[in-house]
Amino acid sequence: MYCVRLALSHGLRAGYVMAALFVVAAVAHTPAAASEPQLGIPQVIENGWMVRLNHPDNAKTFDFDMTGSGFKVVTAANSATLPAHISVHRKLDTSVSALRFILDAEGDLSENTIILYDAAANELWRHQGALTKTAIELTGLHLNGEIVFRILRGKGAPGAAYTISGIETAADVTPPVIAPDGFTLVDTLDALRGYARLDNVRVRLKPGTYRLDKALYQHFVEFSGNDSQFDMTGVRIQANTELFSPFGVIPGVGGFYSVIDLTGDRVGIEGGYFETYGDKPGLQPRNKILNITGDDVTLNGTTIQTSGSVPWGYGSLFGISGDPVRKMNGIRVGAPADRVILRNCTVHMRAMGHGIFIQGAADTLIDGCKIDGLLRSTNDILAETTGFAAERDFKIKGSGEGVLPDANGRIPRGDMVSLSEDGIRLYDKSGTTRTGKTTIRNATVVGMRRGICTGFGVGGNLIVNSTVRDTIQAGFHVGSGDIVIGGKADAKYSEALSIAQNSYQGARVELEILDSRGGNGNDLLAQINGSQHRVTLHSSQAKFVPAAMVVEFATNRGFLGKLDNYGADRPDGLASDIELLNLTPAKVNLSQRAERITVVAPMNSQ
Repeated sequence: MYCVRLALSHGLRAGYVMAALFVVAAVAHTPAAASEPQLGIPQVIENGWMVRLNHPDNAKTFDFDMTGSGFKVVTAANSATLPAHISVHRKLDTSVSALRFILDAEGDLSENTIILYDAAANELWRHQGALTKTAIELTGLHLNGEIVFRILRGKGAPGAAYTISGIETAADVTPPVIAPDGFTLVDTLDALRGYARLDNVRVRLKPGTYRLDKALYQHFVEFSGNDSQFDMTGVRIQANTELFSPFGVIPGVGGFYSVIDLTGDRVGIEGGYFETYGDKPGLQPRNKILNITGDDVTLNGTTIQTSGSVPWGYGSLFGISGDPVRKMNGIRVGAPADRVILRNCTVHMRAMGHGIFIQGAADTLIDGCKIDGLLRSTNDILAETTGFAAERDFKIKGSGEGVLPDANGRIPRGDMVSLSEDGIRLYDKSGTTRTGKTTIRNATVVGMRRGICTGFGVGGNLIVNSTVRDTIQAGFHVGSGDIVIGGKADAKYSEALSIAQNSYQGARVELEILDSRGGNGNDLLAQINGSQHRVTLHSSQAKFVPAAMVVEFATNRGFLGKLDNYGADRPDGLASDIELLNLTPAKVNLSQRAERITVVAPMNSQ
């Protein structure tokens, strides 16, 4: 247990009798990460300090001045939509057992508060209001990673200030426990969170279940160090859903809530099972379990289980963003990340959201990953007598995302809903940063809205030996220049292949059709729009493809089609200069808007 000693200004010199135990400037003078964290809040790195405001609206609430061994924060106008605070981070280069600094408070500090936290969001010390110049000494500490001073704006007049100076630390001489392979062994989540801030560490957390219920920001645990490795084999981390609300709604890139934030470069995590506990809905719709923005990050054998979305049990029937939807996505890889590898990871989707999605990252490799969701029949939903759907008279909001409303705009009978969104999904950009090429190998997606959806990326993606089953909107949705080799998908509830946009060009697809019998009456095997594609469809057994199924060119049906509730203003489907080798019993339909289509269908010609 740490202790605190105060020395009044007239005794400052006496308070430093033990100065030989302390080291001046034992704090690092380097930024927190090579790839700057993306939190959606104002952030400045200056003289070895990292300064963060809690909301963009607070940019004019504080003034600050950073020096090598201290800082001064002055309160300005209080114009924030949220309670305003500023956080001042200092990275530690060594383990610390004691800390001393000088605090000077001046001006009208009515209800202003300054708090000191460690890297695990534990409160070490606090002071409220004014104080004459005082030396603060904290002992009995075990600090790693960083210290964080947080100043909360009170109701006093502008111009009040807290000044921290003369920071000194004493090294923690307790030797760490080192495994034979060189990993530092820790047995608390707090210790791991400290090391997560450091460069060039190798840390192994003791197997077990750990609860996460403290955070300083909407990204709860930040791995901001570089060139570090973390072994979390046998570790289960459960984040309290209460944490998905207290930081407000943060706009812009990075302004979402996440359990784990990997911002450092060349960081590796082995194993780890990440999930939430509790049943409080999040405050905003863009929640996720794990977010990656660092370069050359590798996750191997990591498992994610999502929960905590609202409304749960209806998939996309009541919208995909904004009120009333509160999502909980699995893994996001976003700008400025390059060369991220997700290998042998598993995402169990038990919430509305995407399993794995890419936004503005380049050269991402997804290898051997598995994503599974849950399906639910519309008949089961319509049997409810109370709850979210019944309260809304079972009326679909928006397109329904794969489920067409009945003549009265309500949820139809006899259809199937995925309770989550896409298994693997690409976006075209994050902010102004375009998404680069993504390679997907040996992936398996089951029970999601769409399986593997690269069509919304910028094109040129590679999908190899990957399998999709039981999707309700499209198995593979591919776009310009995308290549699918050794793909497998069924068409029980939706088309196995969607090349939806007229603008898509040059896709190359080789797809095996899995057993598509016993679905909900879907007859669309593949939807092909655009131009210059080369497509091969085959099946190991002809009976896997019901005789009523069709491949349609230049079609309004299927994903993004105007006849599938995506709006009468969508353009008619167009298709030209396409080659199809159809080795299934499915018939081929060419609309009048299909030109120069070459179809080779030996099974149908017999």
